[in-house]
Amino acid sequence: MKNIISLFTILLSFNSYAIIGGSSVPKNGIDYQIRINHLFSGTFIKHNFILTTAHAFYFPKGIRDTKLSKDKKITITSSKIGKSVTFKIKNFFIHPKYNSAIQKYKDQGIASSKSPDIAIIEVYPKKHLFSISSLSDSKIDLSKNVVITGAGCTKRASRLGLNNFQTKKFKYATVGPMDKFYKLGGNHRALVTPKKNAKLCDGDSGGAVYQNSKIVAINSFFAKKLKKYFNFHVLIDDARSWINQILR
Repeated sequence: MKNIISLFTILLSFNSYAIIGGSSVPKNGIDYQIRINHLFSGTFIKHNFILTTAHAFYFPKGIRDTKLSKDKKITITSSKIGKSVTFKIKNFFIHPKYNSAIQKYKDQGIASSKSPDIAIIEVYPKKHLFSISSLSDSKIDLSKNVVITGAGCTKRASRLGLNNFQTKKFKYATVGPMDKFYKLGGNHRALVTPKKNAKLCDGDSGGAVYQNSKIVAINSFFAKKLKKYFNFHVLIDDARSWINQILR
């Protein structure tokens, strides 16, 4: 591998793919899945902490979404409830290695390939409307399946713009077993899942990947490697100490 950037299609919170080929989530079926500001996916890991991807909203010049950066508000929807809920934001946490990479390279694709593409949004808690997911305490077992979740689109209609995508839906897909971890730039590695059963799509960035009902990774991007397409995910194990420090 010379440069992972040569393998990129487009980062998943913009004009790329969603879980295409997965299954739609029935109401209350997987109620821990959430969609953030109608743009990207995430998961509550405590009643006031949301785990998501960094590239979805953090640009070289800072946070791109005006609701996030100026209004300090966030809109959450889920498969559990039929309406959007607005939370006030207390704090943002961007993985320090991603923060350094985005400032150095001024490019989300390069930053995602060279550092953990992961973020945590702290909100002022409300009623417990949303379910909480647990982070896995164990290393991922590559010989077993994982379940990918996301709140992105379900059909690739065009390469041009978000308006050309079918309505986003909460979906999931079981994939695996995986062959190995993929070594990215900057001593950074990623979990790679094949697109055979599911291809990530627009809006799936930040969605959780589960094994034994616990989060082992989150969706980052979709790329081509050796003429084959793969889903790339950030490993929780590689960001565990940073996450634990925030949650304390």
